[in-house]
Amino acid sequence: MLPPILPKPQLNVGLITSVTSSRPLVITEKHNLPLIMGDAWRRYFVELRLDYLSCVLTVVSTILIGKRHWEGWILASINSVIICVIALHTEQLGFIPANVFCLVLYGFNLRSWRRAAH
Repeated sequence: MLPPILPKPQLNVGLITSVTSSRPLVITEKHNLPLIMGDAWRRYFVELRLDYLSCVLTVVSTILIGKRHWEGWILASINSVIICVIALHTEQLGFIPANVFCLVLYGFNLRSWRRAAH
């Protein structure tokens, strides 16, 4: 005796929470689930790479600033912009004002260091 043939599963309406956002993503029959999940994973890995880039920039800029190289302030500024991008994508908006403040502080420090060098 053959096993019964199961009907093909159908996707009606469901709710999926994105990997990078707390907002739910509503799936309807019009959507292609593997593509949406692929997109969520793609965003996750892009942000993960930004996290690693931010980590490297933090370490390198700290070493450069410790050695009194003004270029460390430039790398720290780039890192603050990256952190703001990550904060926007993950909706952790509290990081943005702190990093804007850091950007202003880095600008003052860079200017004073460059003046002292000349």
